[in-house]
This record gives sequence, C-alpha cells and structure tokens, in this order.
Amino acid sequence: MDEYIPSSISSFGLSIAASVGAYSVALWTYRLWFGPLKDVPGPWYTKISDSWISLNALALRQCHKIDSLFNKYGPVVCLGPNKVGFLDAAATKIVYSRLPKDLYYQYLRQSGIDSSFTTL
Repeated sequence: MDEYIPSSISSFGLSIAASVGAYSVALWTYRLWFGPLKDVPGPWYTKISDSWISLNALALRQCHKIDSLFNKYGPVVCLGPNKVGFLDAAATKIVYSRLPKDLYYQYLRQSGIDSSFTTL
C-alpha cells in the first residue's frame, strides 16, 4: 500500500535538501577558488573536503597516498581544507620548537616524558 505523505512535509524536506546542497556547493567553491589554501599545491579534492584522507585511512592507504602527493607536488602539499603537509627540516624545527602549542599537547605525553610533538 502506498502511504499518503502530505505535500507540506515533502516540500519541506526538498527545501532542506536544496539548502544543504547549495551551502555545500558555496563552501566548496569558496575553499577551492577563494580560500586561504587556494595557492598551496595539491589536488582539488583535498582543498574542499577531508573525506578523501578519511577513506584512505580506513583502507590503510593514508601514508602511501600522502607520500604520493609529496612525490607529485613537492615539499608543500595541501592535505585538507585546513591541513598543509610539508617535508622540510628547517620548517619542522620551527613548528616543533618555536610556535606556541596548546596545553592539550600535555595530555599526549608518554609516561610524563616530552617528545618533539609534545614539547611546548
């Protein structure tokens, strides 16, 4: 049997779906052509979403995919809409020694011992 769905409910659902779709397209357009990482080398899909890296992490291919991006695009690569990866010893020293880190990093210490990742 077909159930009757009031038209007001179905049109409300369509308007919500259209709004979510329009917002997603606007956000992706901004990130791809106007966002702060638009000039960082990398494939277009890394600039609009983190889903590619999540799917590769689930498939246990994340490290290989990131390595292939470095091989293709060079030492600086966009890995997500808010992520930039780099392969540079001088930059690593600056990031892990001079830039301030949140106290959240203290929770990541191993047996109370700091590493390059947790040193403030």
